[in-house]
Amino acid sequence: MGTSHYRVLRTAIMQYQTIDVENGWFNLSHTGDAIQDYDNAPKDVIDTYLLRGTDGKTKRVFRAMPLNDHAYLVGNAYSPVMVCSKVNG
Repeated sequence: MGTSHYRVLRTAIMQYQTIDVENGWFNLSHTGDAIQDYDNAPKDVIDTYLLRGTDGKTKRVFRAMPLNDHAYLVGNAYSPVMVCSKVNG
């Protein structure tokens, strides 16, 4: 973000709505975080660039592409690519 650098060490918990499953499009909304001690990214940076819109309420549309049976690459034109994994339970 400009000349600032941040460590993002967190697990983001999401819910999703299917938009177009055949092409991998989903509407994701953020429901929580598990933040590690060394994560120093400000909340507004995470909300704006990784999870939601700048107002903190806008849902984001992402494309999910399978990596294997347990993980997906998830991203869009406005966010970095993330790896999301399935959790049993």
